Amino acid sequence: MHSPAHRLTDMDAYVLDEHLIEVVADQGVEVTSAHIQGMLEFATGVAREPRGLLANRKNDYSFSFSAMLFISRCDEFKAVAVVTHGRIMPYISQALLPKNCSIAFFNNREEALAWLETKLKM
Repeated sequence: MHSPAHRLTDMDAYVLDEHLIEVVADQGVEVTSAHIQGMLEFATGVAREPRGLLANRKNDYSFSFSAMLFISRCDEFKAVAVVTHGRIMPYISQALLPKNCSIAFFNNREEALAWLETKLKM
């Protein structure tokens, strides 16, 4: 079970444990660099290193080009799991993350959490 939602701009964030957060963007939002910055400030304030991110894409939303560039420069997360819920994700997502960050795509949340747990073990 996770914490109650922390409301960020156009998204909910959940603290799953001391190293892991989950984010769910609102339906139809275009995620911008300001959204990513707000999420990173939240994550670094509540999660200890090594940090993991569970990006739950249960809603349809898009990313602005500036958000994609911002993501490519951030190294706050050791691992990112994206739950696609069967949606096809663009391969560019993997290329945009910093080289020190592992990323994997999953159809369900449980598999994503299990993968994150193995990646975040010290």
